[in-house]
Amino acid sequence: MKFLNDELAKTLTGKRVLVRVDWNVPCQDGKITDTTRLVNTRDTLELLRTHGAKVIILAHYGRPTLAKKEFKEPKATTDLRIAEDAFSFKPLLDEIQSILGFDLGFCEDPISAEGFDQIYEMQNGDAVLCENIRFFGAEEANDTMFAIALSACADIYINEAFSCSHRAHASVEAIAHHLPSYAGIGLAREVSYLNDAFINPKRPLWVVVGGSKVSTKIDLLLNLSQKVDGLIIGGAMANTFFKAKGISVGNSLVEDDYVETARAILKAATAKIVLPCDRLAVKELSFTEKMDVISVDFDKVPETHSVFDIGEKSCALFIEKLQGASTIIWNGPVGMFEHDSFTGGSFAIAHALAEATQKGALTLAGGGDTLATLAKAGVMDQLSYCSTAGGAFLECLEGKVLPGIAALG
Repeated sequence: MKFLNDELAKTLTGKRVLVRVDWNVPCQDGKITDTTRLVNTRDTLELLRTHGAKVIILAHYGRPTLAKKEFKEPKATTDLRIAEDAFSFKPLLDEIQSILGFDLGFCEDPISAEGFDQIYEMQNGDAVLCENIRFFGAEEANDTMFAIALSACADIYINEAFSCSHRAHASVEAIAHHLPSYAGIGLAREVSYLNDAFINPKRPLWVVVGGSKVSTKIDLLLNLSQKVDGLIIGGAMANTFFKAKGISVGNSLVEDDYVETARAILKAATAKIVLPCDRLAVKELSFTEKMDVISVDFDKVPETHSVFDIGEKSCALFIEKLQGASTIIWNGPVGMFEHDSFTGGSFAIAHALAEATQKGALTLAGGGDTLATLAKAGVMDQLSYCSTAGGAFLECLEGKVLPGIAALG
């Protein structure tokens, strides 16, 4: 995989560089609430601008649907574009410029005559943000003719959107076949960390997987159970594994359709699988009323109660396992971290990873809820690397090839 560096950047003075970023930022009341994805692209954009490249930025925001629904005939309707005000970058432009620290032009349609004129009039060091790329129906169809139309306005392409690279979309995959293509600084960094942590890790390698459903992480669990040294399973998905072992979990969430899947994973695993040994349960969950939270051994959950976190003995057990690891990957909280009564388990994992990092272990975390847990615990900056990628991060751990990465060669 070729990647952007100082040597390459020095050759790009006056060149038009098409950069795909993921600026699908969370917003509330019209304001950006998490700037991480913007900040993570700044190194690439600044390097290009510093050396006088003309930077054309492609990004998506939200999930517009109108153009996607209307796109029926690939190659015949590549210019089909339907804007949706709710997913426009226009209202966010001033805030994005403030976060990045430099001015951005704005291009409504990069494959229109007006868009081409605007791009060709750019000066060295300029940067322009193109309107939501998903306003084109051809984008999510990975349409070749659309990718060719996009490539016509640029000299090279840079993928700085690792979190989109599991999608075979035109601005992520197809376009890389029509321009000299490189990985951006952030994407290259993420791939390097994932390679060090999972493809060629220092062992023992332990992974913590939480969350509520086995059904959303079947491929992940199957792959991990065969590749890692130890696998800690927490969260509500542990209930399905307990049921697979014939252990009652009371009134807790269980995916009955996946009990056999969990049983098969347990049977075929070469990794050491560790489940909680005690758990916190309540008769009725409430965010407003005081609850009677009880701590019980894993096989003593009352039929009237539901489990929402691991207990102190499980925290100690999990920490003990992680202390012996050279590499640790975490995806998914081990309890309902959104509720203050059930943050203990996930916070214990978070602090264990921070401590392991200080002692020389390589630690990676990925997924929205996982990062939210780390932030709430106050240790997000104390791990080796935290990925905002979500789906792409998971698919790497599942052993899948990401189309956007494969296209870079």
